[in-house]
Amino acid sequence: MLGSIVGSVYSLVCMPLAALLAIALPFLAISNGKDVIVNGYSFPGPSNGNLDAAWVLCMIFYISLRFKSTRKFYAVFPSMYQILKMLTISGLFTSVAMTAVNLAFKQASSVRRTAGSVLFIGVLVLWRVFMSVYYTRKPVVPFMEEKQEELKRAGQER
Repeated sequence: MLGSIVGSVYSLVCMPLAALLAIALPFLAISNGKDVIVNGYSFPGPSNGNLDAAWVLCMIFYISLRFKSTRKFYAVFPSMYQILKMLTISGLFTSVAMTAVNLAFKQASSVRRTAGSVLFIGVLVLWRVFMSVYYTRKPVVPFMEEKQEELKRAGQER
């Protein structure tokens, strides 16, 4: 009984906030990184909150998967698992890129700023490559070509 109440409250309070954070985090990190590169000024603090928000998102996602009462959320909304997984990975990569460019622009060295800009672009490219390879190996849904081949084989067996 208590587990169901905790799971329900967690699903109604934390999961919508996590979904909003997961959607906004990559956009915020990329736009902040672009602003740092264009303006030449870093944000105060070690990571300006992007990396902290990414870790909070990871903890909310972990708790929602760790306990049975909070896992029931994914039985009600089955596609949310894949969406939150993809957005969490995106948020982590973009937050790391933003933190790298932020740290690179703390000093007035042109070499360091250039390296930070290249690292920012490199991490974003690495993020896209990682996502492409991951979802090629573990697709969310089977490819249509596989379904068509199965239908052809079933038709030939008759």
